Amino acid sequence: MDPVVSQKIQDALTERSKRCQIDADRVVLELAAIAFSDVSGLAEWNGQKVVLKDSQGLSPELTKAIQSLDSSRGNVSVKLHDKLRALELLMRHLGILDPRRVGDASELLELVRTIQESRARLEGGCEESSTD
Repeated sequence: MDPVVSQKIQDALTERSKRCQIDADRVVLELAAIAFSDVSGLAEWNGQKVVLKDSQGLSPELTKAIQSLDSSRGNVSVKLHDKLRALELLMRHLGILDPRRVGDASELLELVRTIQESRARLEGGCEESSTD
């Protein structure tokens, strides 16, 4: 590809990223919200029934993990994004999903550290917009 055209495309992508406030940190945080979501924050259950918690009390992190809600036919159905896929994408991003390597706890600690650093940078540098 022509280097001038390549540069123009890259510039346009960079400008769009700035306009939309999308960067690698935000993507990592979104994946982390899905990967580390805990369904116990969404509902309570026992052997007999499931009771959804009031949506006003849900954390923003947990609501990011919700893919869809359906209340047709008198039942409520909540579908969450795929946690395993989010973990896979995070592990690939961090370079710890390599079949040639044997994993250990330090790799998972590095994942947590990276997510915490991304969250701190995002919270310290700009406000998250709620345009979802």
